[in-house]
Amino acid sequence: MKGWVIIFRVQFVVTNDEYDDIKVRADNLGISISQYCKDMVIPRENSFESTWRMFIEKLENYPQKVEFDVSQIMTRAEWDLLNKTTRLAIARRFNKVVKAREKYPAFSDVEIVGRSSSNVSIYRKN
Repeated sequence: MKGWVIIFRVQFVVTNDEYDDIKVRADNLGISISQYCKDMVIPRENSFESTWRMFIEKLENYPQKVEFDVSQIMTRAEWDLLNKTTRLAIARRFNKVVKAREKYPAFSDVEIVGRSSSNVSIYRKN
């Protein structure tokens, strides 16, 4: 069956409290509950957390006073390798921490300066 992809669904039962805890953890990361559980069960190099850490490292080295969107922080090849869910999660999480930068000192020098014609948030490091 070369070329075929078989998809399986994994389900498990949790209490209301456990569900609330998982939801808070996933929301804090800006990812779905499904992605959070998958990252916890199947640790891998391209997990959301490892991708987020790489994004932050590259952001630290990004020049100041230059406007950018999240896709420009990584190389085009790195960004294109990410699935759509991960790209959206990176963008959502980054937007969330920039908007709440008083709670995230590492992002205190980043501000939202507008939106592109394709409705993507534009940022600048000061």
